[in-house]
Amino acid sequence: MTDDSSLPVRLLFHDDLVGALHRQESFGSELRSQDRVGLLHLLIAGAAPLDVDEAVWFQPDPQSCVVLLHGESQRAEEIAARSGVTGAGLAHYPRAAGDPDRLMAAAAKAAEDARTWGGGLRRAPSRPLSGADPGPLDLDRLGLFYQPQIDVGDGQIIGVEALVRVLDAEQGFTSPQEVISAAEDKGTMAEIGEWALENACAQVAAWRRDAGHEIDLAVNVSLSQFASNVSVERLARIVSNSDLDPCRIELELTESVAPGDLGDINAHLARLRELGVRLALDDLGTGYASLSLLRALHLDKVKIDRSFIANLGTPPPAGPVAARELGAIITWARRQDLIVLVEGVERAEQFELLRRLHCDSCQGFYFSPPVPGEAMALLLAA
Repeated sequence: MTDDSSLPVRLLFHDDLVGALHRQESFGSELRSQDRVGLLHLLIAGAAPLDVDEAVWFQPDPQSCVVLLHGESQRAEEIAARSGVTGAGLAHYPRAAGDPDRLMAAAAKAAEDARTWGGGLRRAPSRPLSGADPGPLDLDRLGLFYQPQIDVGDGQIIGVEALVRVLDAEQGFTSPQEVISAAEDKGTMAEIGEWALENACAQVAAWRRDAGHEIDLAVNVSLSQFASNVSVERLARIVSNSDLDPCRIELELTESVAPGDLGDINAHLARLRELGVRLALDDLGTGYASLSLLRALHLDKVKIDRSFIANLGTPPPAGPVAARELGAIITWARRQDLIVLVEGVERAEQFELLRRLHCDSCQGFYFSPPVPGEAMALLLAA
């Protein structure tokens, strides 16, 4: 067992939140109302005393506090009343939101609304139920963009991440969020992941064949795909039939819903590891990408979400705090024999600090936004 005491409090809080949501999902309708998960967001009035005796809470900044609660509203009202807040927001899972990030956002918005309307406690509204049929999946509307991944030591491109984009008749290629959400509703995420892997492998193999570029390829795949042996065999077939060395292929595991049986998932992941494919957990610290999930899966790499470097290189106190937090995560990951990649690098000072922290690799707009294959070929040739 490794010591997690040096890790950022917000990462540990996120881990506790994800664990609480997992437990609620496991019990389902049998869970008593007093055990249902809620988040309380407090907006603190200046130097007002903070009186929170709950086991799990943290302060994202000096003016706010987030508390993990179980049960209905009375406990939240008591905490808000004695803590001298200008506004408090309460969001229950899954009534207000269906995943950790949206639950945090719902509680924060409810707190801001409470402050706007004179203080007190405000409950986040129930989310609308989606009854719309997203329609059939049209793979012809999808395209791939590529973002370079950089070796922090020498600044060279060592790989690319393939990112799905959707062709819009008026706007061109756009972010696929609506299509991804629809695919999740329809259970067709596996098709998108397989399409992206097959086409990205062909593109990177062409760059190697035509110009001698030896780079790694990272492709996002939903963790839920690995609950099915059929889906895993399809991915394995794509890897085996590609012209790439499997050791050059990395599957970035993403998850926007609580994953299923991790024992089964690990067994299926082993099939791809036998081929030489590397596995990474995407966006640590968001969604269901938690420390618990990182420990439970047999992985090679972790990608740290951009939120952990947003303040890196800024004036005190935010800049030094961000550097300490990120340094603690990198140190912890190295102790687990994990390669570390940091996302969202946008400024030179962020990149320089990643060097000082001995981070392995990074990506972000400082080097290049995601670009079409033709533009990526020019970057590789530069």
